[in-house]
Amino acid sequence: MNAREHLDYLDIVFTRNSDTPADAVREGRCIERPDGCGQPLVGEDGTARVFWSQEEAAGYETEWRATGLCPDCQDAADTGSNL
Repeated sequence: MNAREHLDYLDIVFTRNSDTPADAVREGRCIERPDGCGQPLVGEDGTARVFWSQEEAAGYETEWRATGLCPDCQDAADTGSNL
């Protein structure tokens, strides 16, 4: 286990913050680690995720408002790639 993996492990075992989905939504970002990435939904350069349709965008937004997870973290959770 490298140093980064060890820090991630410690974050999971000993959650250091009390971030909530409501905090993330209010601040326009993903929920903090260990559940999400903590990144803003819109980058400093104004870039954001592009969706195929309004329906797809609405689905991701609904999930974000409920869980605090950004689209990328939602996708990772769906595929199990963040486990």
